[in-house]
Amino acid sequence: MPSNPRTDHPRPGVAMRVGFVTNSSGNTAQYRLPWIKCLEQRGYSVTVFSPGGDELRRSGVRHIPWEVDRYASSLLGTWREITRLARLLKQERIDVVQSFTPKGNFSGTLAAWLAGVPITVSTVTGLGVLFTNPRPSLRTRLVRAVFRAVVSRSGFLVFQNADDERVFARTPASRRYSIHGSGVDPERFRPADPAERAKCRERFGFQTGHHVFVYTGRLVRSKGILELCAAGTEVIRRGYPLTLVCAGEIEKENPDSLTEQEVAALTTDAIQFPGFRRDVRELLCAADGLVFPSYREGVPFPVVEAMLMEKPVITTDVPGCRDTIEHKKSGLLVDRGSVAQLTEALVWLMTHPDDARRMGEAGRRRSLEVFALPPVLEELDRLYDAVARRYNERHR
Repeated sequence: MPSNPRTDHPRPGVAMRVGFVTNSSGNTAQYRLPWIKCLEQRGYSVTVFSPGGDELRRSGVRHIPWEVDRYASSLLGTWREITRLARLLKQERIDVVQSFTPKGNFSGTLAAWLAGVPITVSTVTGLGVLFTNPRPSLRTRLVRAVFRAVVSRSGFLVFQNADDERVFARTPASRRYSIHGSGVDPERFRPADPAERAKCRERFGFQTGHHVFVYTGRLVRSKGILELCAAGTEVIRRGYPLTLVCAGEIEKENPDSLTEQEVAALTTDAIQFPGFRRDVRELLCAADGLVFPSYREGVPFPVVEAMLMEKPVITTDVPGCRDTIEHKKSGLLVDRGSVAQLTEALVWLMTHPDDARRMGEAGRRRSLEVFALPPVLEELDRLYDAVARRYNERHR
């Protein structure tokens, strides 16, 4: 992609204007507010470009609406979204575009080039369903190639796990950075004492003597929800006292989402779908562990939340998920899509409480070192040290 520098750039010494580009303001409000605060404390001016934005504005974040269809595949529609974003970036005289999610990475990189934004940062927060199919069609392989070609032109690429970084292995190492997830507040997600745990279990109505395992996240097939429910059903059939709680929302516009009818058919007294929850910490407090059988992730936020609360985790041996836990040390890894392995992992944790407790304790120690908010913000600082050097080199 050819260089297209602006000639009207603010003089050196003026606070750099950073534009966060994403196709979900909700995710930004949930995961990126500490990042925005960190950058503002360093003297950057941050504006978020995304659909919606009410929650961001209520949090004091400067937000400019950018309407985008998260699931549209129309080339013409995507191009219109890109050119609309380019106009907004140019109008706001943005100096650095940092994009999130695959669609944000693709559209943000192209829009920044069209607008003449001098520095781009693509934060690869997972490669989504585009890269989950082990036997992709010709069309999917073509889309993957175009995606790689565009995103690799970013000035900096940020990866949350080693597998995603290997997808862009041809990009010079000097432009590749690691930030291990979004960062979770270790004080908020602290382990609960027995009294708090008992209070939370009573609040949710969990039966005494039942083992409670939770899933938190979107109710989409690529998160392994169907396999999890099948495993839970088998565990219950064997006579184990299990309550399985799948907390998340249906995404009606997402073709990968479960439908309301499917959720209703899966729901029983022991397998519950309470919808989207803001009280995730309290739900984890009441739980004995987390199950997160996703097909592919960046760094799964729910897994880090559970680890910080000293809950053992069952997750899949796939990119992103396998980077979080250490098998048989802080949790258990199972093969993607394996109902049998999910079943055995649930039974093992239920029948080995001392090992499960030790796994939970090890998980918190690992999260504090790698995935909690303090180490993640240190990695963000290092990235923006490099961004600032690049900015100063361009404007000497």
